[in-house]
Amino acid sequence: MRNLLFVSSNDINPLNGGIDRVIDVLAGEFSRHPEYNCFLAYFQDLPGSSTAFKKKMKIDRKHAEQTCRDFIVANHIHIILVNILVASNFKFILPILYAIAKEQALCKIVFVYHNQPGFEKEKMKIDVYLHRIFRGKDRVSNLKNLAIQIITGFCGEKTVRKCFREKYRLIYRYSDKIVLLAPSHFPLFAFCADIPVDDKLVAIGNFLSFPAAIGKDEIKEKDKTVLIVSRMEEKQKRISLALKIWENIEKLNIHQEWKLIILGSGIDETYYRKTAEKKQLKRVSFEGAHLPEAWYRKSSIFMMTSAYEGFPLILTESLQMGVLPVAFDSFSALHDIITDGYNGFIIPNNDITAYTNQLLQLMDSEEQRLSIARNAIDSSKTFELSGIVEQWFGLFNELFQTK
Repeated sequence: MRNLLFVSSNDINPLNGGIDRVIDVLAGEFSRHPEYNCFLAYFQDLPGSSTAFKKKMKIDRKHAEQTCRDFIVANHIHIILVNILVASNFKFILPILYAIAKEQALCKIVFVYHNQPGFEKEKMKIDVYLHRIFRGKDRVSNLKNLAIQIITGFCGEKTVRKCFREKYRLIYRYSDKIVLLAPSHFPLFAFCADIPVDDKLVAIGNFLSFPAAIGKDEIKEKDKTVLIVSRMEEKQKRISLALKIWENIEKLNIHQEWKLIILGSGIDETYYRKTAEKKQLKRVSFEGAHLPEAWYRKSSIFMMTSAYEGFPLILTESLQMGVLPVAFDSFSALHDIITDGYNGFIIPNNDITAYTNQLLQLMDSEEQRLSIARNAIDSSKTFELSGIVEQWFGLFNELFQTK
């Protein structure tokens, strides 16, 4: 048997977001293979956790080295897949896991980087920080992050890069392979770590979330609905820009049959709700966190306004469900998913006017919406789960051959 240990910041709950859903699906697929077992080690409990793992272990920071060693040895772990974006967690655990793996000789470390390298340089609006602080939401953490943003704002790019370089160097130093989400991430990671691009870097993208695409005949039955599926967190997701774009549309007093549905929850949900109230938006509905498939099936247009992404599941989901995506050109993997004008639309980053005009054009033309939606469904086949799983098995086979 080949035994895989996933390591994450929290117990895996598919409702918690993209990373958890990716881990849950991959662990399920790997476990169905007769040669593989999957295990999980994590820092934080979550309700409603995944059942894709043979055994689980909660990491105790006080005794992490011994408990991890005991778990790895007892379960004959061959490959450790570190799926952690929280820097404080992986800076703590990665050197420990690497040392244990080298002791075991036959164990390898794979770090799976679920975002676009260099995302740390992105800034968030100060009023969002203040809203969080005054509401008492992680007040100390948000005060610290606000101070860091203000201080780094006075520093040059070289200084900012140095602040994050050691994090990327640590990942590189304590991993046998680093899985990035797209080939375009190779030079970004190398720049952040100040290393050359080499064969330690591997690209494996994300996969389609649903078992099957919507039928092309069904897209004619879709509602006049624009959909956002997102974690409610401003620094990355920038839902405030989506609300500004929708404000522009509502002010025109046309296409009043169209509505905006926002699906998701998170730390900035109340900020977004208050923003919508202040703007007096009449055709916006916040639906909370739900499995999104039913909403995809009904919706015609998908909005993404993120400042950065890795390889977002929600974009491939929108393709699969014939919900034509409109996204800012703010992350490199976007071009691996969307061909502008064919299966969706790519808007110059931060160009709210261009984004507004594109939505209006699509609302005007049912014929264009149907044509792009059909192309979206066809292009989604590129990201079918079976192909992605085969890439993972290829990586595992390579690691086993190097033992």
